[in-house]
Amino acid sequence: MDMATVQFRIGAIEKVRKAVGARSDEDLARRIGVSRETLRLVESGVRGPSAVFIAGVCLATKTADMNTWFKVAS
Repeated sequence: MDMATVQFRIGAIEKVRKAVGARSDEDLARRIGVSRETLRLVESGVRGPSAVFIAGVCLATKTADMNTWFKVAS
């Protein structure tokens, strides 16, 4: 049985950056409550976003629907 994973939708990270007014990766990571390294790993697809990461994006962008930024892939 394949395990489902959560990933950023294509182009979503740039929309998140714009929505929160982040000027750098470090700024964006701070705004969503993760390290710059975690942001890099999630953005590159090496690591899936944690619940804290997803909640941080939703809170920072004031968008309650995680489907705006993320998709479930198998």
